[in-house]
Amino acid sequence: MKQITIKSRKLIATVIFLVFITTSSFAQTTDLVQLKNTEQFVLESDYFKDEPFTIQVCLPVNYDSKKSYPVVYLLDADKSIGMAKDIADWLMWGGSRKAIHDIIIVGIAYDKDDNTWWINRSRDYLPTSDTLTEFGKAFPKAGGGDNFLDFIQFTLVPEIDKKYNINSTENGIIGFSFGGTLATYALFTRPELFKNFIIISPGFSWDNSLILTIEKEFYQDHKTLNKKVFISISSDDPEVEVKSPTTIFINNMIDRDYKGLEFIHEYFENETHPSGYPRALTTGLRKIYMSDEK
Repeated sequence: MKQITIKSRKLIATVIFLVFITTSSFAQTTDLVQLKNTEQFVLESDYFKDEPFTIQVCLPVNYDSKKSYPVVYLLDADKSIGMAKDIADWLMWGGSRKAIHDIIIVGIAYDKDDNTWWINRSRDYLPTSDTLTEFGKAFPKAGGGDNFLDFIQFTLVPEIDKKYNINSTENGIIGFSFGGTLATYALFTRPELFKNFIIISPGFSWDNSLILTIEKEFYQDHKTLNKKVFISISSDDPEVEVKSPTTIFINNMIDRDYKGLEFIHEYFENETHPSGYPRALTTGLRKIYMSDEK
């Protein structure tokens, strides 16, 4: 066997060093993946001291600042912004055959670690605390829903109105799970805030089915509800937390027959709580923002 000379050892060491340097340089200069036609900014407010939100604005491919667009506010944007933007882009694609109108999606993100997202969403999407059930005790920071809606209504919406040319009469919201609870809560407590609602597998068991009580109280004084509402559940959603109370809610809404309400409900077979989300989002966008360019 040939012996490796000192000169050969130096050559090998040099090659290894160069490979290491090249690999390290590549790792240091690799850019993060970015979403096309998406702008992002940090927004501070008096409602969340020292907790700014990261706002992600997904624009239509052919965005024209001289035109006005419906804005859809997306909850859980930390996990959902890429999915929602891609689904909307596909639905807005196709010229005269596109499935939905051009819309702007505004994601509201914490832009922190997953644990912070999980804790904060329960704080911000649930309007009350629920200390009487084991399910409720798992979310001790719940109860900040109104504060979060204040942030949307009085800080975020005016900022979006200022930065973009939008159709403010067509504001919408997308909420999944606890986010769906908040969206429905806003429907009955702040009916002036949104016109369009996409509510997916909402957690309506929260606080002794609070949403059912709020809707019942709302109906006593309001027989008109000029909104477009899409709501869905999936076959494998949690029975107690989601399916049972949401089914009651859907039946109640059908019985109320609110004047001016376009109420659309869907049941998705063979879908779990998370897997039903993208399917429902696609269907909800098509039902609420259906294009007339056909």
